[in-house]
Amino acid sequence: MATSVAAVREVQVWQAPHIADADDAAMTRMGKRMATSEAGARQALETLQALVPAASRPRLDTAGAALARFMDLNGQIIALSRRNTNVQALALSLNQKGELTKACEDSLRAPGGSRQAGVHRHSIASHRPCDKPFVEVRPA
Repeated sequence: MATSVAAVREVQVWQAPHIADADDAAMTRMGKRMATSEAGARQALETLQALVPAASRPRLDTAGAALARFMDLNGQIIALSRRNTNVQALALSLNQKGELTKACEDSLRAPGGSRQAGVHRHSIASHRPCDKPFVEVRPA
């Protein structure tokens, strides 16, 4: 029984990193590790079935049903984890925001940029938060 419990704990250990990761390949690797742990838990329960007296088998059946419910719930967690767009949005924000901001500022600084349209440019770095707007529109 301890082997089954340890295998379930291994699945639980992989749940949080799976949820936090935005990389599909990494999630797939973690999913395979969870499946290996699940198989170990099921195998341990099957081994016990042959070793315990008949009077104890209902307890093993209960443990098997609990494992099935846990793995069903784990499957739902993994499915939601794969659809978790918050992790992807955070990664986009942290990894690409600076590059995109720089590209926008560069295009505004370029000759013939938005200055002709009556837009006064400010650098994001030159202002404290809420000090002045990033782009200030002035009448032409």
